[in-house]
Amino acid sequence: KKTTDRSGGGGGGHDPAAADFERRVEDLRERYPGFEQPLPADARHWAPEDLENYVESGGFIKPKASLPPKASSKPQAPREDAVDGPQFAVADALKLQDQLYDGFKAKDFQDRLHRLQAAHPQRKQRGHTDGARFFEAFETLALTVYSRVLPRYGLLGDWDGVQDMHARMTAAMKHPKVKKKQEEINLLLGLPRDAVLRPTKKAEEAFVFRPNRDGDVPGYLLPLLVDDDGDWAHEFLVEDPVTGNLRITRSTKGCVATKISRQPPKRG
Repeated sequence: KKTTDRSGGGGGGHDPAAADFERRVEDLRERYPGFEQPLPADARHWAPEDLENYVESGGFIKPKASLPPKASSKPQAPREDAVDGPQFAVADALKLQDQLYDGFKAKDFQDRLHRLQAAHPQRKQRGHTDGARFFEAFETLALTVYSRVLPRYGLLGDWDGVQDMHARMTAAMKHPKVKKKQEEINLLLGLPRDAVLRPTKKAEEAFVFRPNRDGDVPGYLLPLLVDDDGDWAHEFLVEDPVTGNLRITRSTKGCVATKISRQPPKRG
């Protein structure tokens, strides 16, 4: 039987350990046919349960730490999560984590997470399509919090920013308080305590056709307000009868202030 090596670790030759790894990878790909991308170069050093978690989640859950490769005289390639910039101090790391924790613990986020979990009851069943669909929607939902918090610390509010955050917290994560807080965040998200979020790398798509009307709609980043007429919005404005300018009457907390004005009509 001829197979194609997609393990991400190169050919195994006659190395028994490499051959065993290739067999495990092929077995996992058969059980989780939705997983098609290559594995990270260090995947062969992962524990079997970590490798299965990664494949089952579509590449979303990556082990927090893996066994280092054997010593070699060859220069080591830079790590995938390497990032330019200083490491976060413990105090800054805890402050960032507290804000993420508050966002993930918020009732609106938890309600949407529970609905998402209920909509994919077979997500933990091997090979079931619920797994890939759940993590795809979960990525979008989690970003509603990351996109608000990370820019406050000079990071992008996307998954590149999440990866940079983890890289810049490497030193702080050795502190027991930081490590414990990260475990609490993971539990809020319904993930293993030591999980590190590594979303799958996808080509950016502006529009995706979903004929079954099953596209994920995570909701708004900020809560909506309702006025006396029953209309919903983040901000309500009325025209000042004297100046003709629009002034804000109600605004969601955290909404960037909008300044809209127009010159009153010239008289005479």
